[in-house]
Amino acid sequence: MAGAEPSGKLIMTAAEFLDWDGGGLVGKLELVNGEVRAMSPPSSTHSLIQANLAYLTGKHLERQKAALPRRHQGVRSTAIARQR
Repeated sequence: MAGAEPSGKLIMTAAEFLDWDGGGLVGKLELVNGEVRAMSPPSSTHSLIQANLAYLTGKHLERQKAALPRRHQGVRSTAIARQR
């Protein structure tokens, strides 16, 4: 991924990383031991597994929706990985 790797090591805390605008870097970035790194794209096998898990999880949640109290329906979680 051209231009995705920082030219020098970027060191920051998790809080700084979450507030950071990406500094012009593109693609998915991760924070490893305080160092910002560009993430490799997923393999086709990984993508297939991810899609199947998302589908099965969605179907399971649809079946369980009636069992949830009304206040919990539509609740979403937030991801820590950042898309730039």
